[in-house]
Amino acid sequence: MKFLSELGWKRGFIFPSLILFVIAILYLLFTRNSPEEVGLPKIVENKYDFEGGAKAEKLKILGLLLRNSSLWIYSSCYMILKMTRYAFLFWLPVYLEKALHYDVSDAGYMSSVYELIGFFGVILAGYSSDKIFKSNRFSTVAIMMIGLGLACLAHPYMVPYGKIATIISIALIGIATYGPDSLICTAGSMDVGGTKERQWPLVLLMGWGLLDKCFQALL
Repeated sequence: MKFLSELGWKRGFIFPSLILFVIAILYLLFTRNSPEEVGLPKIVENKYDFEGGAKAEKLKILGLLLRNSSLWIYSSCYMILKMTRYAFLFWLPVYLEKALHYDVSDAGYMSSVYELIGFFGVILAGYSSDKIFKSNRFSTVAIMMIGLGLACLAHPYMVPYGKIATIISIALIGIATYGPDSLICTAGSMDVGGTKERQWPLVLLMGWGLLDKCFQALL
């Protein structure tokens, strides 16, 4: 890539910063805290309402959440997704260079497809969850994770067909990873926790997801 090549490695910091700046401005201008702010009805109800002190109430809610099977299913899925996501994120360039023998430049650009195209998995997951499955997050997560497994199994069979086939394979894996990943830690956690204690499911999900570090080296 010769565009502003005189900047060398500095481009890796300048261009992402400019993109993030634009995204931050758009987020500031168009994002709202709740549907009610734009005249829409509330979409997530308060599931937990207890009388008593704040501390006692939080402990009761935490106890209910820990007994909620949905939370543990989401947490297990999230751990698997994080393990897969970071394995590809950190090792994909090395794999493309060392195992598939692409040069360093090609390996770098090809590996970026995982995130660049994977972003569209977020849009696909959100749309299908709301419009096709009527806010049934489990269906979307399950289908996309099955798709992730199939995409990973298909990858070795696509690699011999060359660079384009390899890029398509990486893109499919990215879409099937980032879709359920984003859905679980946003709408999924809110579905489990409701409006009052939506932070607890997210904290538990993130904490459980960190367990992937114990197994990631095995990959």
